[in-house]
Amino acid sequence: MNTQSFDGRVVIVTGAGKGIGQASAIAFAKLGARLVLNSRSKQPLEETPAAVEQAGAKAVMSVGDVSDERVSTEGVALAIKEFGRLDFAVNNAGISPWVGNTAQCTFQDWQRVININLTGTWLGMKYQIPAMLQSGGGAIVNMASVAALSTFEGYSPYSASKWGVVGITRVAAKEFAGKVDGGITL
Repeated sequence: MNTQSFDGRVVIVTGAGKGIGQASAIAFAKLGARLVLNSRSKQPLEETPAAVEQAGAKAVMSVGDVSDERVSTEGVALAIKEFGRLDFAVNNAGISPWVGNTAQCTFQDWQRVININLTGTWLGMKYQIPAMLQSGGGAIVNMASVAALSTFEGYSPYSASKWGVVGITRVAAKEFAGKVDGGITL
């Protein structure tokens, strides 16, 4: 298997406290990347830096909800402050609660899912893209879901948010991929 070295590269991973986010962070660490790890709360995130350091990489933590604009700006600022650049991002943070059918879903449930899954991804890109362009280019992976392609009863806000993630990713790819020096791959 041919693997690329990420020595000297800097990666932000949101939702890094468990699951796909944690596995992504550890995989980047094994390839030599330095990481900014985000999770909504500190407790689930505490295992990931130890695993990253065990893989031989350095990681710093950014705790906060990705739907809060301050969290996105601080995560990018932390990457620049600690490591001097930003090369990659994995916008993985998300929630998928069952909220009942479309008529049963409350406005609060709808807003919470859309804010974290869709707005959180957009806010990440909004601040990650300029930092990557200053670093000479980069790549962003936005986690969507099969729910962006299929329907599952009881998950209307989740499906809407993941369709939205696919949409904003496609738009940003047209806007930035190969159109500027260094470009951004989405």
